[in-house]
Amino acid sequence: MLETSVGAPQELVSLPRYDVFRFDDYGKGAVQETVPVPAAWLQGLIKGVTGLWLTEMPSDALPDVAREGETIICRDPETPIQDRRVYIFLLDGRPIVRRVAFQPNAVVLHADDEANTITLRPDELGDRLMPAGRILATVRLDQV
Repeated sequence: MLETSVGAPQELVSLPRYDVFRFDDYGKGAVQETVPVPAAWLQGLIKGVTGLWLTEMPSDALPDVAREGETIICRDPETPIQDRRVYIFLLDGRPIVRRVAFQPNAVVLHADDEANTITLRPDELGDRLMPAGRILATVRLDQV
């Protein structure tokens, strides 16, 4: 338990941390470590504490979300994936982070730099693209 400024113990939640570069078609791989995080802080940030996990941002494709190497809080993706949400995807087996936009005959995976935006036909989704997690927040663990 952590002590608050008035000395009262603070409830902690242990979040599993995964290596984003070990994700594959079978899942997130083994837990690298568990990180204790104050439950009240998570509740205020995300409005929940269950089903959450941590990993690192794999690139700078969406710097408004997080920079490469920063810790992100994720949840397993809902089905179907939601328009305008940010996800970690495996695209042809490699992790990417993009904001999803559904169009009539395409799924657009937006990056901040349009040169890194990816457009796929709906029939390509099952073969090339697998959602691995929905990104909910970025966190600096040294400030929790």
